[in-house]
Amino acid sequence: MIYLTKAEYIYQMLKDDIIDGNLKAGERIVIADVTAKYKVSPMPVREAITKLEKYGYVQMEPHIGARVTAMDFNKIKEIILLRTEIEPLVAKLAVPHIDDVLIEKLEGLLSEMKKQIEEGDKIAYEKLNKDFHNMIYARNPYPYISELATELWSRSEVSKLIFSKVNDRLQNSFKEHQLWLQAIKDRDAEEVQRIVRNHKVNAFKELIELIDNKS
Repeated sequence: MIYLTKAEYIYQMLKDDIIDGNLKAGERIVIADVTAKYKVSPMPVREAITKLEKYGYVQMEPHIGARVTAMDFNKIKEIILLRTEIEPLVAKLAVPHIDDVLIEKLEGLLSEMKKQIEEGDKIAYEKLNKDFHNMIYARNPYPYISELATELWSRSEVSKLIFSKVNDRLQNSFKEHQLWLQAIKDRDAEEVQRIVRNHKVNAFKELIELIDNKS
């Protein structure tokens, strides 16, 4: 299992509870309750709540604290549509700037991702998946576009539903990442763009169906 800080772990757990409906819209997140449940100090819980607020999962109210925000699924759909266009472009632009050192790191990430699938650790897989994307996107020579792609990802992290609700999605995701890395090795930027767009369309089509069922 890969290492997560206490704050990252609490953030993931609370976010999962919000996405899966275990924490309802309007429900308070009480720091003392979270510290007791996960046996941690208040500091990582506060850090996790701050991150949840940043990405719209909770809102802070004076003298009350954090309350779960109602999920705006229409807004999430719009973000998803933007991601299907922006991320393939970022991936394409990055290809000429990816060296053998990064390729070796990406191969290592793929090996770890395969291991997490075998162990059934979806949280670890999700983090490795994001690292894989971010390492590539960071080589895009247009920093504002990369920043936009990263921000959109963070604001649509409800998309992790596809990993827990859709049969075989992890396996399909892994195969798509293998194809992506091979196209990078071949220095085929157009093929990279095509693969990433297909990867996004396949995943997001399933996600939108899940959102429609929840709406």
